[in-house]
Amino acid sequence: MNSTEKYRNWKNPTSGSNKNPNPIHQNLVKSILSFAIISIFLYGSAALFSAPPALGKSAKLSEEQILKKKDILLQVLKFGTTKERAMALRELESFPPEHSGVLIDQLGKILDKDPDWMMRVYAIRTVSELKLTQYGESVLKLLKSDQADIQRESIYAVKKLKLEKAAPILFEILKTQDFTKNSNLTVGLLDALGEFPPQSEASTFLLARLKENFNDPEIRAQIALCFGKSKDLKAESVLLEIYKDTKEPITLRSFSVSSLGKMKSVSSMSSIKEELEKIRNIKSKNEVKDFQPLKIHSITALVSMGDKEILEELYAYARDDDPVVRLRAIKHLTDTGDLSVLEILEYKALRDPSEKVKKAAKIAIEKLKKGESVNDLDLKEADSPKFKSGSKERPNRSGDPSPIPGTSVPNNNGGTTPSGGSGSSPGNKSESEELEDGI
Repeated sequence: MNSTEKYRNWKNPTSGSNKNPNPIHQNLVKSILSFAIISIFLYGSAALFSAPPALGKSAKLSEEQILKKKDILLQVLKFGTTKERAMALRELESFPPEHSGVLIDQLGKILDKDPDWMMRVYAIRTVSELKLTQYGESVLKLLKSDQADIQRESIYAVKKLKLEKAAPILFEILKTQDFTKNSNLTVGLLDALGEFPPQSEASTFLLARLKENFNDPEIRAQIALCFGKSKDLKAESVLLEIYKDTKEPITLRSFSVSSLGKMKSVSSMSSIKEELEKIRNIKSKNEVKDFQPLKIHSITALVSMGDKEILEELYAYARDDDPVVRLRAIKHLTDTGDLSVLEILEYKALRDPSEKVKKAAKIAIEKLKKGESVNDLDLKEADSPKFKSGSKERPNRSGDPSPIPGTSVPNNNGGTTPSGGSGSSPGNKSESEELEDGI
């Protein structure tokens, strides 16, 4: 009997149905009652869980309300549904730390023992958001998980928690990857590995993969970025060679010179200036457009190395009429690490006609003051439409107010992706598409 027939039989019960109630009817009544109880619980606790949306942020709670909220959150974390527990973990991220001890303990139990793998994914996320380094060993163990989503989230977490002990494990996983294929897992491993001091064995291995031009060009570009992030001078000569090679893809050349800038390769300055002059002499409009990413990365690298004279060219991009160009310029201005660019960033944050450029400028100011750089992964889509990264693999964070397990859809690599994500990973919307939404 299919679902339609069951529904009809429930709507038109047989004459003996009063004596033998239909099981479907009973289950439906139970479901309605359960839903009602959950609704009463959630809405009755609304004042404790969050402020009304119109307020923009949670109202300050009294000591009594905080204690009651803590009790509710603990009960939900222990006995709630997956959806309720996921919401409780989000609440924990903004819960007063002086009152969160027992909740943090329960989070640790979910991280180590919960049979629901998706809850462990969200527990890893909360650990990284709250920077709970006391659970570092647990996260390191989960790096080796057979569950793809758990492994991917753990890779992100060890990077955010700066767990240097993860470097050898990341490298062991990386060695098993197929570098001839573009994979978000490989990209994630390289991105995380670049956060830690270079290891001799890993450097040798990655240099060999970088030189192999049969490997996927985007993976090679990510290897180049990895060397730049870790400031591994062992790759200096190879990166310069790739940068000067006109047969190499423009994005790979761009990321190679970017890494030279990050590692302050002053000995490369003369070669970069020579290549930059060649780009300036290009006459074809199409070629000028194609080589723009290489040009702006070259300029950024020179500024990073201390060339103040060329900084004005970077300012010119920040003043361009095209908001996409301005957005890219803001990212590059931040990557220079030069505090003198704060003045133009502050102007952009206050007065740029594009709201998204304003937002980017504000983030850039924060990162620059902290000595951080804008993630080069954010530039892939705008810098090179030829490269298409794989589908988003790790659960969404930024822009995802309440990620709920169970709303995920399968991705191309066998993992899951929460539906309705913010597009924080490349491969969803280009910068121009995102900017057009806000212009």
